[in-house]
Amino acid sequence: MSDKWYYAELDRPVGPISIVELKRFLHRLKDWKDRLVWHSGFNDWCKAGSVPVLRAEADLLWDDEVPGLCVRIYGDGSQSFIFLHRLSGRQRFIRIGRSPEWSLDTARIRAQELRSIVDQGQAILTGFELSFAA
Repeated sequence: MSDKWYYAELDRPVGPISIVELKRFLHRLKDWKDRLVWHSGFNDWCKAGSVPVLRAEADLLWDDEVPGLCVRIYGDGSQSFIFLHRLSGRQRFIRIGRSPEWSLDTARIRAQELRSIVDQGQAILTGFELSFAA
């Protein structure tokens, strides 16, 4: 099956886009489940909330602009921003915050600050542990 998806915007189709791009777009919307989507495997347009692959449980979408930043999208549509990095060969994460308290732009700024700290080898306080870059 092709990875070309479309969504309706003001009664016009927008696409083709990948499923990752579609999820990233949809899950930023409060009413994402009601947005009409179409895929070549469908007979007709349908609501995004009725498409199993789009309403999956928690899912991580990686940001294209800031390395290590991702958005965790939960099945109910809520979102949280997370910064992932490696320290001493182990993957670690820092929760930045939840939407709507944190916007994508603000989370990007914070993730860039955290990346700078990690790259400089300084301590990062995660709230539960103090990790030092080696």
